[in-house]
Amino acid sequence: MAAALELRNLGVHLQTLDGEVQAVRDVSLSVAEGEIVGLVGESGSGKSVTSLAIMGLLTPGLSRTTGSVLLNGRDLLTLSPTERAAARGREISMIFQEPMTALDPLFRIGDQISETIRAHQKVSRRAAADRAFQILTDVGIPDAASRLKAYPHQLSGGMRQRVMIAMALVCEPSVLIADEPTTALDVTVQAQILRLLHRLSQEHGTAVLLITHDLGVVAETCSRIHTMYAGEIVEQCSVDQALAGPKHPYTSGLIQAIPRSERRRQPLFAIQGRVPALTAMPPGCRFQPRCSHALEECLAPQPEIRTGDRGVRCCRQDELALAGAVPQEQR
Repeated sequence: MAAALELRNLGVHLQTLDGEVQAVRDVSLSVAEGEIVGLVGESGSGKSVTSLAIMGLLTPGLSRTTGSVLLNGRDLLTLSPTERAAARGREISMIFQEPMTALDPLFRIGDQISETIRAHQKVSRRAAADRAFQILTDVGIPDAASRLKAYPHQLSGGMRQRVMIAMALVCEPSVLIADEPTTALDVTVQAQILRLLHRLSQEHGTAVLLITHDLGVVAETCSRIHTMYAGEIVEQCSVDQALAGPKHPYTSGLIQAIPRSERRRQPLFAIQGRVPALTAMPPGCRFQPRCSHALEECLAPQPEIRTGDRGVRCCRQDELALAGAVPQEQR
């Protein structure tokens, strides 16, 4: 199946007080129609910068994007600012991490959704209002007519997130980027949002790139996973492959950090250290200062090693038996 969204060697360079730094390096991934693909990693791994680069929302003059961002075969990076703005919302949309800061507090929910519709479609105010009512109903908001008249602060966190999803989907884009859509929600509302994303993907054929640090969310929702660390994709494979037998120590560490009922009264696992600063990237493998399996050869640059549909950026990937979600004796 052809990819609705495809990144080819995406790189993002940012201007800082210390000069230009590379926040994202050589990122390649694809999302097919009706597929949900996970992009996971700790805070500071480059996930949100990648999504903003895809959308063209990084500050001009302070950022530089290289590579290709193909949306249904068309490279967004070659478009003019006007053409790219026209594609946002109509062909590709994004659910932002914190809806309270993404929604305008001075305008009613109905006005904000209607504005999105009229920016991309030549319809009357009445038709836009009717469409806004319908999309709120579609995303499961009860009493949609009264919610259209409400301001963002008058809604709960779960309701605001549903409004963000409604705004992202109202023009029926072919690609949806969901940046940590359930981070601030309780587990009940989180489950509802994930079911909603899955239903919309299946019913409308929307390609979804789900950005999260929660592997539990990925296991429940996604078909494939891309693990990102310090601006690089260090492992990409199916979710089942990653959970059963991760090949990169970082992916294994993220899986081990998931709390489990059988580990009650035991200390929670944590990856030692932290993601390096952009201005202090280690040589070779960027994870090696935190990796218990690192050897001298890890100080050299680590190219991606491809085996079928699986890619791993680790020179020891064939010799390590890393812990996953499935005990090794059951693999």
